[in-house]
Amino acid sequence: MHKETKTAADQKLVQRVNRSIALCCIRDFGPISRTDIAKQTGLSKASVSEITTLFIGRGLVQEVQEGISSRGPKPILLDLNPNRFYALGIVIGVKYLQLGALNLCGELVISRSSKWSLSRDPEDNLYMIIDLVDRFLQEEMDPEKLLGIGVCAPAPIDFRQGTMKSPPNMPEKWNGFPVRTYLEDSLKVPVFLENDANAGALGELWWGAGRDIKNMAYMLVDTGVGGGLIIDGKIYKGTGGIAGEIGHIIVTSNGSPCGCGADGCLEAMVSAPAIVEKVRKKLKIGGQETVLNRFQNKLEELEIDHILEAVEAKDDLAIRIIETAGHLMGLIIIDIINVTDPGKVVIGGPYVNDILLAAIKGTVWENDTRQIHKETEVVKSKLGKDALTMGAATLVLEDFFLHPGILEEDQNSPRENQVLAVRKR
Repeated sequence: MHKETKTAADQKLVQRVNRSIALCCIRDFGPISRTDIAKQTGLSKASVSEITTLFIGRGLVQEVQEGISSRGPKPILLDLNPNRFYALGIVIGVKYLQLGALNLCGELVISRSSKWSLSRDPEDNLYMIIDLVDRFLQEEMDPEKLLGIGVCAPAPIDFRQGTMKSPPNMPEKWNGFPVRTYLEDSLKVPVFLENDANAGALGELWWGAGRDIKNMAYMLVDTGVGGGLIIDGKIYKGTGGIAGEIGHIIVTSNGSPCGCGADGCLEAMVSAPAIVEKVRKKLKIGGQETVLNRFQNKLEELEIDHILEAVEAKDDLAIRIIETAGHLMGLIIIDIINVTDPGKVVIGGPYVNDILLAAIKGTVWENDTRQIHKETEVVKSKLGKDALTMGAATLVLEDFFLHPGILEEDQNSPRENQVLAVRKR
């Protein structure tokens, strides 16, 4: 590389980094003056002026009000224009599909959810997603404002290839299928593929229970059981991208068979299907005083929602089974705390209730004989059913704030140069 070319490339890199620093500063501290941006970031006032002029010109940042000044003119404060761009989040569930749109300030402006079933042929399901996104962009969102799409699924992810690796609760053909490339080629926007528990962890970190900390563990309890680890403010993925697979920690040597092929995994003991199966077995044996006896002759109709309703009605059988599940989760959380020392452990998923949370906390504190876990809070998800959708969309926002490359070309569009040629691939 010639010296002149290298120098130009270095200058371009510095320009990109400075824009990211300024943009993140406005996101974190806005409304903020140009002078305070310079103080917070260490950028020169000239650089801040140039960068913010670009941001304002592109509609990314807006002047919102006058600040306070003890002497001289009052400074003009800057803040993000929250609806300048959006990110879509899509959750591929075993029994449902969720879609939501986040603006730049993390507000969930649109949310949709529908039941579906995973096809043995991934292209069938992905075609449905493409059709849904196309209709969404035609009817509810300006396509020019779409930064990208985050997709999460209950599977280990090969991040380099954009594929799922041996997903235990999904049909075999999803293993290795090029999900990311398939969606990018069809939709012409960047697509970020992530494990669902990691997405939930990221959502809670940015917008939920983890906003005030940098080290956190997230446990997702649904059709399966997953975990996401946040270390120093980043998702910890490990060498092969499978860090946090706590659902496949073996909790008993003679437990129920798991979809992964092992016996006695946490997922096989405490997931929603496992809870339903335990109740079915109790009802089949009989002799239980429970409001769930109405399902005794139609066990196949019993679902997790019925059990949660029974818990709300203070049904002893339902409460005992949920408390047992909470105890097993608590034992695993003790190990997570001992290994990673998080500031918080956040429990998310559709059947997390006060009974389950109390059982988890009780197990953690009862086994803390040395009182070394008292620095770690165990809390319920703040984002609830939206955690995965918001986390998936946050994958896009995280990339945008670190690499606001869509601003590189003069005036951009059409469709911001197809979102900068799918972020330069």
